[in-house]
Amino acid sequence: MTLAELVVWSLTGERIAVSGGFDPVGVAQRILDLGWDTQRLQDARDQALARGQVWPRFVPANDRPGIGAAQLDAATRAVLQNLGVGPHARVRRSGKPDARDRALMADRPPHHGTVG
Repeated sequence: MTLAELVVWSLTGERIAVSGGFDPVGVAQRILDLGWDTQRLQDARDQALARGQVWPRFVPANDRPGIGAAQLDAATRAVLQNLGVGPHARVRRSGKPDARDRALMADRPPHHGTVG
């Protein structure tokens, strides 16, 4: 598979032929042509993460000969940026800090001085 084809698969799960070299704008347009708009991609991302899965999908090294993980990641991020899909905001928990968290936040090294 080409870099463009790997990016499309990692984002949509669809295997399609993409001819020519890698162009983030062109790949983004192909994804839109397949019916994957920003909202659909965000929904797929959120559902995968809720199931504890990785998104974009993990592409094993055997499936991307000659394409490094960093190269694939950079290409995927470029396409996501063109599609307007930002990173998923994660919150550890939404409640107020407990006593342990407040103690950690108040603990400052001596060289930081006082705050406030």
